[in-house]
Amino acid sequence: MKALLFLAIFLTSCTSVYFTSVQTGGGVELKEFPNELCGTWRSGIEKITVSGAKIELTTKSNQDSIPEVEVEVLELSDSIRLFYTNDYYFLNIKGDNWFTFPICVTKNGDIEVTELSVSRMMKIKNIDYESFLYQNSVIDTIATNRIYDEDWKISQVVVNGQLDSKTLIRSSDKLSKTIYKKDGTVQSITRKKGGI
Repeated sequence: MKALLFLAIFLTSCTSVYFTSVQTGGGVELKEFPNELCGTWRSGIEKITVSGAKIELTTKSNQDSIPEVEVEVLELSDSIRLFYTNDYYFLNIKGDNWFTFPICVTKNGDIEVTELSVSRMMKIKNIDYESFLYQNSVIDTIATNRIYDEDWKISQVVVNGQLDSKTLIRSSDKLSKTIYKKDGTVQSITRKKGGI
């Protein structure tokens, strides 16, 4: 589970949209990562290598001045699934719920992984929500229905059912993304977080 959390953090800064079921986007499931998604990228003390059906995560730590390297290998499986449709990949990672990451390859070959945005998703009609996490200046609370009070901001949602690829893409926050560059570096672009 630690490796799945690390992978989710490495892919984007954090996520606030979860799903009760895997999101296919109406696409075809892939059993291996296509060549355009394969490579090795470094971000500080972390490294990710994608090849075949595997994701290798390497972290280095300097606890007590003794360098330590931890390597974990994850494979596409029942808990990590990849789908492709309409020039987008949808990587799904299973935790308590499913995390879904829209991925596209730019014309120059960089790989962009975007977050799904609570505020963008809440603007789309006919989405069935299981629950909302509300925050105010004092406490957090979970509710199964919308609270219409300006003091409460929605910071996370859990969505029921399947969304099509267009809805997933429309829900993407283009201003919060991680870019895996062809030169092996990683660039994170993060918009200031705020609820709606």
